[in-house]
Amino acid sequence: MPGAGLVTVGILLGFGSADNWPAFDVASLKADNSRTGVDRVKRSAESLIVENAPLKRMIGMAYGIPDGRDYLFKGPDWMNDTNLNIYANFQPTSTDADLLLMMQRLLDERFSLKLHREAHSFSVYALVTEHPGPNLHPTDTPGSYKFSARKGHAIGVSVTTA
Repeated sequence: MPGAGLVTVGILLGFGSADNWPAFDVASLKADNSRTGVDRVKRSAESLIVENAPLKRMIGMAYGIPDGRDYLFKGPDWMNDTNLNIYANFQPTSTDADLLLMMQRLLDERFSLKLHREAHSFSVYALVTEHPGPNLHPTDTPGSYKFSARKGHAIGVSVTTA
C-alpha cells in the first residue's frame, strides 16, 4: 500500500567546515584501486579500519544512513566508483556520536563535503498483516527452503523471517 514519502539527503561537494568537531588522533585516507569487490569495516576500542569501501558508503556511514539505504542521498556518480582505505586512531573514551563527527570531519577535510537536506515524496509499500496477526508457523520440514512469488502472492517453506 502506498505510504508517506521519505526525507532524502543530498550531498554537495565543494563547501563545508567542521573545524569545531572532534577529530581522529591520526587518520590516513587513500584511494583503493584493487577492484576486488570486497570491502571491510572494522572498529576496535581505539581504531577504525575501512578497506576498499565506496565513498558513498563512507558518507552514509558518517551521517548515520544504514547500509542498503543509500537511495536516501545522492551525489556525483563518481562517489560510487571511488573506493577508499581509511586507517584512523582515536581516544578510547570516544563515543559512537564522536566517531560519526570524526568521520564527517575527515570527509569534509578531504572532500569539502556539505550536507544539504531536501524533502522528497515518493511511494513506499508496507507489508502489513490482517487481524488477528500473521499466519506464520514453525516448519517441521528440514532442509533447504522453497520460495515462489507471482501476481501478488508469495509462498515460502522453511524460509527464515530474516
